Amino acid sequence: MIGQSSSYQRDLDSFGAHVCDEGAFHALWHGFEALRQDHAAGRVAAVSVGLGLRAAEGGQAPKPSIVLQVAQDAQAFQAPSMLAGLPVHVEEVGKILAGPQPMAAAAAPFTRSFARPPCGVSIAPLHTNYSGTLGFYVRNQGEPSQRPLMVSCRHVLDPELNGFVGGPDVQQQSFEDGNVSQSTIARLSYAGVLSAGGQTPQADVAAAEVSVAVDPRIMTGVGSFAPIVMPAVAPAPLARVRKSGRTSGATMGVIDLVMAQIRVEYGNGESCLFTDCVTVADDQAPFFLPGDTGALLTNETYQPIGMLFALTEGQRRQAFAHRIDVVLSALNAAAGPGAAFEIVTGG
Repeated sequence: MIGQSSSYQRDLDSFGAHVCDEGAFHALWHGFEALRQDHAAGRVAAVSVGLGLRAAEGGQAPKPSIVLQVAQDAQAFQAPSMLAGLPVHVEEVGKILAGPQPMAAAAAPFTRSFARPPCGVSIAPLHTNYSGTLGFYVRNQGEPSQRPLMVSCRHVLDPELNGFVGGPDVQQQSFEDGNVSQSTIARLSYAGVLSAGGQTPQADVAAAEVSVAVDPRIMTGVGSFAPIVMPAVAPAPLARVRKSGRTSGATMGVIDLVMAQIRVEYGNGESCLFTDCVTVADDQAPFFLPGDTGALLTNETYQPIGMLFALTEGQRRQAFAHRIDVVLSALNAAAGPGAAFEIVTGG
């Protein structure tokens, strides 16, 4: 199977008290594993397959269900016969896109230039006309100097995925947001693998070595910041989450699907399959907009959960995140033997 396999016990724990019948969940989980195999092989025409909570018949409380998300024509979509007898929901979401498309930012503080850049602010490679988000900082415990590196999406720091030429130096803020000086603060160092077989960790992630002093806190508003708190936590359906991003600023959302396997389209025409993702739905205001890509996903007390990297183009808005353990594993693989990245906290 492509990517990392789910752990049954981990996934069972994610649903917690929502699992009333472990035998039924066991059957659901194994049906989902078979579905993921077919989806990875291209035999299921869905943009995403995942496990989430969906309303049951008869007004009962939502229960664990298999969710297939399709680009269009949900009513005409036929679920695979292997899922007969299991709770299955088909939803139309449009395509899943990864690309920091130019978009005006409503939260001006997050587009500013900072002497000590915090997490959540505007970045972009030199000589490009788009914006992304500085997600967080890491240090490599396997390196004597343990110099800080900024982390964002690969498609933010590697303009080739968007059909652009630029970089490898990184600006903060982006040219689009006002940095016309061509001054840079970092240089691309490591890029995660987007397409690989076997056990190679896959994630749309990259890290750039920083040449200035940094602020590892998350920006939450004008003059307000919050420290990242460790340890990281696992995603759970219906959990409320936070992010700070260049375009929409500090927002809250709700985790919808866990263990999602998704097909993502990039600006250069490339399409990639990612496993073990998390989806987040809006909570009152839009949670995630183009330009927010790379933002750190946390719980309400700022413990890391994942990194946001894609969103749907349809009316049913969903943001997609890699789990934080997948992100760090992909960076370790990119850096080579002995690498041991950890998130920088404090500030």
